[in-house]
Amino acid sequence: MKHTVKYVNGKGDVIDFTAGLMNADGSINPYHLVSGTFMDYELDYNSSDDYRLRGSKITAFKRSATDFTLELDVLAATEAVYISAINALHDIVDYDVDAQVPGTLYVDGSYIKCYIRASSKEDWESPVLFLSVTLTAVAEFPAWWTEKAYSFAAIEATEEAEEDDFVVAVGDSEEADFPYEFLNGTTTRIINNASAYKTSYYILRIYGPCTNPTVTIGSLTVEVNVTLGVNDVLEINSYERTITVTNTKSGVVTNAFGSRSREVDIFTRIDTGYVSVYTSSDFAFDLVLLDKRSEPLWTS
Repeated sequence: MKHTVKYVNGKGDVIDFTAGLMNADGSINPYHLVSGTFMDYELDYNSSDDYRLRGSKITAFKRSATDFTLELDVLAATEAVYISAINALHDIVDYDVDAQVPGTLYVDGSYIKCYIRASSKEDWESPVLFLSVTLTAVAEFPAWWTEKAYSFAAIEATEEAEEDDFVVAVGDSEEADFPYEFLNGTTTRIINNASAYKTSYYILRIYGPCTNPTVTIGSLTVEVNVTLGVNDVLEINSYERTITVTNTKSGVVTNAFGSRSREVDIFTRIDTGYVSVYTSSDFAFDLVLLDKRSEPLWTS
């Protein structure tokens, strides 16, 4: 079974380990993933004596910094390409170590934040343009994330919503009878959170212009008291518990944590199943559901 594996550093430079021997542009991809331990996992735990069981009782599981490996071959038809590939492999992964900001390893539809902290090599003395490399990665928080994204275009809310006003969000093609009441003055969409878990973290991105944007996701109302210009993007990350406004023209990022509504905890996770998503304002927004896994999601 072939997996798609790539590493992306903080600058956006990519090492693609599974592009195959031929790239889309006709060039030969010098990196070929052979194996690794990145599909494995092991959780630490805390325990206490439990005299009723005459043994121990696990009180909590925890994720400690964890190493895993990627074993790959580097090969090329010319010495120039071969040397360039070896140097690029080092420079791309070492950029994140130098910046002390983890890069991202993608496996199929999942990703993990990690550093490449070690590299061991075999057969480098051979005159053949071939090298076996074992990369050792360390993840500070060894969890794999999977995302499901929904995009909502700006749609003017009608004075009185009818059945046709229900819109299934982009990214969800399932059809169903939705047991939701229609809401006057709002535009309502339906998403299906088919997570294997009870709840999901989320990232909400709201695009200006708008003032004091509010989005209701199921029973959760997310409200931030800010004014967004045409180049502004408001982002709420429920896992990181951050709220920022980014001006896409200047690149300036502003902390808007203090502007959140205090009536509810807006970082509450999203329930599984069919969930209504609505707003009474006319702005575009994206909703990304995040699931935390112990291993990458296996896909066909």
